[in-house]
Amino acid sequence: MAKRKIEVISGCPLCEKPVVELVKKMACTSCDTVILRSMPQIKDAQTTNVAIRQRYGITRAPAIVLNGNLRDCCKTGTVSEQALRTAGVGST
Repeated sequence: MAKRKIEVISGCPLCEKPVVELVKKMACTSCDTVILRSMPQIKDAQTTNVAIRQRYGITRAPAIVLNGNLRDCCKTGTVSEQALRTAGVGST
């Protein structure tokens, strides 16, 4: 079975912490989780993060991209355990 790629794109450390903790808690052996943080002091990291936000159409953070698709909960609302479960996070 192919791994599920979960990308957490953050905006600030305070906002991202609960989402990162939730994703890490829910992730299973079928999940490959990547945390992408904005780091304005590192030019290359910031440029990469901006490119990722543009690629997926991210307008708010933190955001979850699952297998290359921005989750609906990240477009209009907040990340929740129910929304991630519905997307298949945590199911082997």
